Amino acid sequence: MSALTASEKRLVLQLLRHGSTSSARSTVLACAPRQLHSSASSPFASPSKHSDASRSAPAYHGRYMPEAAALASGGGMQLPEPKLRPKPPMQTYYTARPTYIATLLRLADLTRRSKRALEQAYILPPNSAPPSVAAAAAGGARSGTLKAWLPPAGIAQKLSMPSLKASQYRRIIAHLSALARYRSLVSTHLPGIDPTLAKEVEEAFADFARPGGSQDFSVPGVVSSSLAGAERQEAATSAGLDAHGRAYAMGRRKESSARVWIVPTPSSPPSTIANRSGQLEEQQASVVVGQVLVNNATLGEYFSRIDHRERVMWPLKLAGKLGVFNVFALVRGGGNTGQAGAVAHALAKALAVAAQAGLVDGGEEEVQRIRAVLLRDGVLRRDPRMVERKKTGLVKSRKARTWVKR
Repeated sequence: MSALTASEKRLVLQLLRHGSTSSARSTVLACAPRQLHSSASSPFASPSKHSDASRSAPAYHGRYMPEAAALASGGGMQLPEPKLRPKPPMQTYYTARPTYIATLLRLADLTRRSKRALEQAYILPPNSAPPSVAAAAAGGARSGTLKAWLPPAGIAQKLSMPSLKASQYRRIIAHLSALARYRSLVSTHLPGIDPTLAKEVEEAFADFARPGGSQDFSVPGVVSSSLAGAERQEAATSAGLDAHGRAYAMGRRKESSARVWIVPTPSSPPSTIANRSGQLEEQQASVVVGQVLVNNATLGEYFSRIDHRERVMWPLKLAGKLGVFNVFALVRGGGNTGQAGAVAHALAKALAVAAQAGLVDGGEEEVQRIRAVLLRDGVLRRDPRMVERKKTGLVKSRKARTWVKR
C-alpha cells in the first residue's frame, strides 16, 4: 500500500486540523472521493509490510497515513504550524527599484489628495488647473527662506540607492514641483480641516529640501537664486518666449512631433584685425548666420531628400526671413516625411511668436504681414491627414487581393 502524495496529505491534514475531532472525521468522510477503509479490510494489504497497529489505522484513497489516523482517533497529535511567507514591507518590494517607485507613488498620492481636499473645502473650483507659478513662489517665500531640492546624490542616499539617473532625478523633482504648487494653500487652509494631510505634505518637503537655497517652481529641476527668475520666465511665457528670450513652438505631422526654437542672428558688424603686412582685414563672425540644426545635425545631414529640406525652409521663404533666424529643432517619432512636416509646422508657429514678441524689424505692419502670409498658405494649421488604418481582409487600407472566381 503506497503512501499519500504531498498534496493529498496536506489536504487531509487541513481538513482534520479545523473543527473538532468528530466534525473533522465527518468532513474527511464527506470530502473523500473514494471510501475510507482500514488496511485490515483491504484485499491488497500485506501483513509483512505493516504491523497490527498500522493495519487498524485508516487508509485514505487506499493509502496508509498514520498522522490522519492519530487525529481521527482523537489522540491529540501535535502537528507543526505551517511556515508562512513574510509579508513584504512595501507594495513595491518586487519591483526593480522599490524605494524609488514608492517615492513617486507617495508624491503623486499627496498631490492628488491635496487637490481633492482643496476642492472639497471649496478653496479651489472643481477640476481646476494647479495654482500659478507666482502663487507657488509666494507660498514658499511666506515660510521664510526658500529651500532648494537635494542634489541627485542626496536623494539617492535618502532612497538607499547607490546612484540616481538623470531621468529618475527629473521625475522626482517634477513630482515635487507639482506638489509645491499646492503647498501654500495646504499650509494655510488644511491644518484645521485635514491636519494629517498637511503634516504629510510638510514631511515630504522636509525629506527632499536643502536648507539655504531657493526653488524655481516653474521649471522642474532648475534652481534659481531668487524669485526674479520665476517672475521673468512667467512674463516671457505670456509673451510667447521662453526663459532665455527664444521664440518656441511645437508642431505635429502624422506620428511626428517637433519642438523648435528660433533666435535672431547677431547683427553686429564684422570686426577688423591686422594681418602680417599691417593691413586691416575683416574677421568673419564665428556664428553661422541662418543655421538650421535638427537633432544636433545640420539640415542637409538629417534630411537627405531635397523636397524634405524645402518643406522645412518653406515658412522662412514665405515670410522673407531666410538668414534672419538661427533654428534649433528636436523631432521625434514617425518617418522623414512626417518629421519634415512637423518641423515646418513648428517653425511657422515660432515665426508668428517671434513677430508678435517684437523680434523682427518693421513694426506692427510687418507683424501683420508675416501672420497673414503664413495663414494664407496654411502652414500655421496642423495637417490633419493621417495614414488610413488597415482593414480586415484587405492587404492595406483599401488594397485588396486579386479576386479569382474559381
